[in-house]
Amino acid sequence: MVSVDSQIDNIHTSLLRALDKWRCNPNAEVKLISLSENAVFKISNPETGSSLIIRVHRDNYNSRAEILSEIQWIRALKKDTRLKIVTPISSKNGSWLESIDSGNLAVAFEYIAGRPLTGGDYNESIFYKIGMTAAILHQQCQSWNFPADFIRKSWSFENSFGSHSIWGDWRQAPGLTAETKIFLGTVINSIRKHLTMFGNNINNFGLIHGDMKLANLIISGNSIHLLDFDDCGLNWFLYDYGCAMTDIGAGLLTEQLTCAWCEGYRSVRALTEEEISMLPIFHLIRRILTMAWSGSHSDSPIAK
Repeated sequence: MVSVDSQIDNIHTSLLRALDKWRCNPNAEVKLISLSENAVFKISNPETGSSLIIRVHRDNYNSRAEILSEIQWIRALKKDTRLKIVTPISSKNGSWLESIDSGNLAVAFEYIAGRPLTGGDYNESIFYKIGMTAAILHQQCQSWNFPADFIRKSWSFENSFGSHSIWGDWRQAPGLTAETKIFLGTVINSIRKHLTMFGNNINNFGLIHGDMKLANLIISGNSIHLLDFDDCGLNWFLYDYGCAMTDIGAGLLTEQLTCAWCEGYRSVRALTEEEISMLPIFHLIRRILTMAWSGSHSDSPIAK
């Protein structure tokens, strides 16, 4: 079996050989900055001081058509909204998506000088902005004319928790005991019942970011930039709330941040009382899905 380090070394070498595709100096520094669903590299040109980001896609997750659809939505959002979103960069032949020698697909994005949000940013002002950002995305997708070739995954209950779950079987999450699996099984059955009663329609289900956690928001100056639409797809809108609450447990802080998120969301788009009552369910869904992800992505440092 090929080790993860060997795979990354192979991708790194292949990327060095492919730099000219994006008009990069062959002597540019190529540094791995993130390894989660995909491998993300920062390309720094020592002569000009300029940088860009290249995301090298994991095999067997998003197809070429799905990646191109992600880029279509990002470009539409930049045109239709006031949001600051990290912009994809085409290669010198005009393509948004390139293959490298390792066999992986790769996309280039602008580099934003700043820092990702962290646990130190758990405050009401930030969560107001995250809620507002989510509402703007949901509002845009409701009025957007989807391109004929647009295709993204649907995060239905079965695709999230069924036998062929997108992020893997939650039962394979690390550290689960037999008793914990039984308990979580009852929780998931309850989630199914709540989602069935909630239903899905144009007002509560559509195209969402799908991973709007703090680490996917970059502070640059006085602005917050949204990045990493790799998990975008058809889902309940409120799952974006669950993503915002990634790594946040129960307690007073959760209540305060939830209120701030809702206020930000309502500054753009309505939230019904039924939707507010469903927020804890989507917080739970996110927690269980990230457990499943950890079990199926043991090669990623953030799954440890």
